[in-house]
Amino acid sequence: MALLIGTSVPSSGPMSSSPAQAAPQCPASELLTKFGEWADEGIVIRRTMPQQPVTPFPGSKAALTMRLLLAVQRYGTAPWVLAVHDTRGHLLALIDREDFTSSGGSLWTGRLGGPSVSVSLRGGDNMTEIEVRGSVAMGQPAPNEAAFSISGTTPTWAPLYPQSEPLFRDAGETVGMLVNMRSRNADDGAVLGQDTWCCSGVMIAKDLFLTNWHCGNGAGPAAWNGEVKQNALVDLAWEDGPMRRQFSVSDVVASDADLDFAILRLKPLPGAEGGIRQATAVAIAPADAALDERVFMIHHAQCLPKRISTRCRVRDPNYPGWRANAGSTSTEISHDCDTEPGASGSPIFDSQGRLIALHHLGFQKAGPSCVKDSVNKAVKISAIAAYLRSEKNSLAQELGW
Repeated sequence: MALLIGTSVPSSGPMSSSPAQAAPQCPASELLTKFGEWADEGIVIRRTMPQQPVTPFPGSKAALTMRLLLAVQRYGTAPWVLAVHDTRGHLLALIDREDFTSSGGSLWTGRLGGPSVSVSLRGGDNMTEIEVRGSVAMGQPAPNEAAFSISGTTPTWAPLYPQSEPLFRDAGETVGMLVNMRSRNADDGAVLGQDTWCCSGVMIAKDLFLTNWHCGNGAGPAAWNGEVKQNALVDLAWEDGPMRRQFSVSDVVASDADLDFAILRLKPLPGAEGGIRQATAVAIAPADAALDERVFMIHHAQCLPKRISTRCRVRDPNYPGWRANAGSTSTEISHDCDTEPGASGSPIFDSQGRLIALHHLGFQKAGPSCVKDSVNKAVKISAIAAYLRSEKNSLAQELGW
């Protein structure tokens, strides 16, 4: 199976009951970007075994980084710790039995560097068995491949680091990549495979991450169900820096499909030794964006390390929402920051580095000729705040919104 990286996963659109009579339709908008490839492992770890290697895709398809899905088969009675090392023997993670019991017996590791790792059990007894159930291997996306939602012929974004401008650096520290996975099932419930993808998001409190609702499962009905929530990884340091800043999701505390947002409660990832275990929250703009206002966006377009789009302006400060009815309040803005799938959930900052909108939709095609609208869209933070004050007031108070 090919290691597919950075390719677009179209959302599912409506189906016509009479295909022969249906008018031609443009392809569905691309909401999610495929990132990584699932591999069944089925490797059992016991106390008497040496370190067991895990190499999801050897050779030309080797991963640059991976995550492991671990599950306890039998706990045993003696204390134990599961250790993960890279190929040079460096310790990457230590996960103890309490981490498993608090996670229901199975958990994901964070991002582990390299094409191969080894797993071993320290302690335990003859009854203790841990299974490496599977892995998601992630390679290097092809930069700027098939760029679509950009103003010119090539993207104008640039790597965020090295960054000497404090405004951009500080804003970038609040931005993270969301990596997720779900089972793809047949009508009878049989698992056909696994879908993996990436999005972007921003910290709005030390343990609250704001991203798009559709980043939970495209535009499908199972957005942010139990499986998707359990599989989610938020990485605030998906770049070449020396420090890890990885978190799992403990709860989805608010979400709304019409405004296309979800707020995730985060907790430090089990086994993420030596990483930064708290996050910096973004500042919120006190007013909505104005026409032609200068803005910038920090994102993970195409699942790349952090990118920044700086030559941007607000094109319409009162753009209709993606599910808006005629005459409804405009809850979005349009902007001309270059974006691609993978940038869904990215923060739009004003010139002072304050959060003003949440990017959620790129260029779309419509009409018989599938004309591209050349408009990028973002949800106003003021609209999300108003929703929280109405529907989740305790959360709004926690955020000070």
